[in-house]
Amino acid sequence: GDLGLLPPLGHKAGVNLEALPWIEEIARRLAEGFVITIDYGYPAEELLFRFPSGSLLSYWGGGVSPDLYGMPGDQDLTAHVNFTALMRRGEERGLRTLGLTTQGRFLLALGILEEASSLTERLAAKHLILPGGMGDVFKILIQAKGVEGKEEVLGLRDPFRRG
Repeated sequence: GDLGLLPPLGHKAGVNLEALPWIEEIARRLAEGFVITIDYGYPAEELLFRFPSGSLLSYWGGGVSPDLYGMPGDQDLTAHVNFTALMRRGEERGLRTLGLTTQGRFLLALGILEEASSLTERLAAKHLILPGGMGDVFKILIQAKGVEGKEEVLGLRDPFRRG
C-alpha cells in the first residue's frame, strides 16, 4: 500500500491523509529543483516497529499528554511522518529520491560545527545534532526533479569522511 509496509496483525498505524496529495501537488508543479522535507518520523518499517500502537501524540502545557481528546482546541495532536510513503509517491510522480538522513548528519555534513564560532553557538548546535534527541528524530528527505548533473547535495555527504 501507500504506507510502503502493512502493519502486522494487531498493530496500528496512523495515516496522514494530506501527505500524499501534498507530495503529488509538489511533483506536479515542480519542473526543476529540489524538495526538502524536514520533520520527525521514520521509514515505514522502523515507524511500525517503534510504534506498534501508532505514533499519534497529544502535546499540552509543554509536555506529552496521554489523553488525545481531553483539551480540545488547547492541545496539539501530531504523529510521526512515514517517509517511505512520501518517497514512493514522489517517485511515482517523477521525483527522484536523493537521500534520507538524520538532522544531525545533515547539519554536520553542512559544517555546522565549523560555522559555530562561539561557545553559545556550539551548545545550540549540539542540541540540534546529538543522537538520541533532535539529531536523530528529525529527518531530512531530499527529492529532485529535472536537475540531472546537479544531484550532489552537500548535506547528504558522509560528515565523518574527510576529503
